[in-house]
Amino acid sequence: KQAAAVSYVHAHSFETDALARFAAHVASVAPVDDARVFPVSGGSEANESAIKLARAYHLARGDGGRHVVLAREASYHGNSRGALDASHRAALTAAYEPWLGQTVRVPMVNPYRDPRSGEEHAAEIDRIIRSVGASRVAAFVAEPISGATLAAVVPPDDYWPAVAEVLRSHGVLLVMDEVMTGFGRTGRWFGADHWGVRPDMITSA
Repeated sequence: KQAAAVSYVHAHSFETDALARFAAHVASVAPVDDARVFPVSGGSEANESAIKLARAYHLARGDGGRHVVLAREASYHGNSRGALDASHRAALTAAYEPWLGQTVRVPMVNPYRDPRSGEEHAAEIDRIIRSVGASRVAAFVAEPISGATLAAVVPPDDYWPAVAEVLRSHGVLLVMDEVMTGFGRTGRWFGADHWGVRPDMITSA
C-alpha cells in the first residue's frame, strides 16, 4: 500500500504519512521528554547524528566551547567517522587513527572485572569532566547495557542515576546508544527504562 502511494522521498524536503505515524509511535514510548524523531539509515548514522546534534545544541545556546565527547573504554558506536571516534575497538579503529582522537575516554562498566559501584564510576566521570573542563564537554555517549563489546553486561543499579546526575550538574548531554537495546530487547521499551533515566537523546536501529 505504501509503495503504491510513494516509495521514497527525501526526508529533509518531504514528509509522508507513514513516517509521521511511525515517528508518533516511537515518540510515545521513548523515555525522552517531549520526544522528536529524526529518521536516518542505521545505527552508525544515528550515533553520528546525535554527536552532531549535541554540538548544534550547544552552539545554538551560545556555548560554542563545548565540543568534547565522552565515551567509555571498550565501546562500539558505529563505523562512520564521528561514531568510530567514539568507539574504542582497536581492530576497527587502528587503520584510521590519524583521523581520530577527539573523544575522551571514561572507564568501562564491567562488574565482573571491576568492583566499583555506580557512585564510584560517577565520581570518576565527574573528575574527568572537571579535568577536561566542563565548559568544553558536549555529551556523553554510552550504551545503557553493553552490546557488541562486553556481551550484555549490566551496570550496577546505581550507575545510571548517579551518572545522569553528574552530567546534568555540568550541562553535559546524555546520549544513550540503544541500537542494540532498544525496542523491547531487554524486556522494557528501552534500556534506559530499567533505571528510570531520561536521556537527552536516544539512538536506535
